[in-house]
Amino acid sequence: MKKHYYTDTDIPFKNENFQKILTFYLFNSPCEISKGTKENKTYIPVSKVDKTFSKQGWTDTNLSTLIAKMKSMSNHLEYYPISSNQSINAIEKNISLSDPNFEMIIMHTRSDMSKACAIFYYIRNGFAHGSFNVKNNIYCFESSKNGITKAKIRLKEETLLKWIDCFYEFPKKRKSKSYEKKNKIKKSKKELVAT
Repeated sequence: MKKHYYTDTDIPFKNENFQKILTFYLFNSPCEISKGTKENKTYIPVSKVDKTFSKQGWTDTNLSTLIAKMKSMSNHLEYYPISSNQSINAIEKNISLSDPNFEMIIMHTRSDMSKACAIFYYIRNGFAHGSFNVKNNIYCFESSKNGITKAKIRLKEETLLKWIDCFYEFPKKRKSKSYEKKNKIKKSKKELVAT
């Protein structure tokens, strides 16, 4: 019998960390679907909230930085982004899930989303469709469409919380450094012109 992540779960509604995680990943989901060409790209938000990946500054090369940062926040994260013709269940069979400290993401990549956005999107789907389980601060999510499993994710509560902070803080730091660099260049040019 196929194992699902949403069996035998007690939803910890009163837990503050659970409320924060649920609010961010489901109700305030920053995910967006990109349409159009690279030169003429538009983003359609999954949720009606205004803090999407692109509006927060997570675009282009910043997205690679975000994935690296997300991985570094876990002690042991197995990450398997795969194509749609590969089976998630087949890959999962080769992974030992007995260690509770072991975190994993197995997901089909999407042509209309960055890998970071797709991870958040699959977590959102797990919550939205009741395909999740929370036990001992370990969150398991499953996202399926038309009977095909698109993602299986297992993360610690602390990792999910760190990713929320990372989403809001890191691009601001990058923006401020580049802003300071531009201001130094402008100041140098003004000083050259003045002399």
